[in-house]
Amino acid sequence: MSISTRTFTHRGYEGSIEVSAKDNVYHGKIMHIKDLVTYEAKTLRELKIAFEDTVDDYLLYREMTMPKNCANCPMRLKLKELEVGDNK
Repeated sequence: MSISTRTFTHRGYEGSIEVSAKDNVYHGKIMHIKDLVTYEAKTLRELKIAFEDTVDDYLLYREMTMPKNCANCPMRLKLKELEVGDNK
């Protein structure tokens, strides 16, 4: 996994990799969907985990809330912040 890839993939979804030097954090969004779904983490490894968890949560949310005949309905989704690697 390297920053030169600039994207992750999971379950057929692609996610961006961005770096905020100002905030010292990695972040990204699920690409090629109508919805705005983002994730962030302190390291690149944690960002990949956050992306995969976010895709899984997104798919579960869509399954639970979207009518069966509305596969492409847009929505806004704010997921809880993930404390990746925090085993407290």
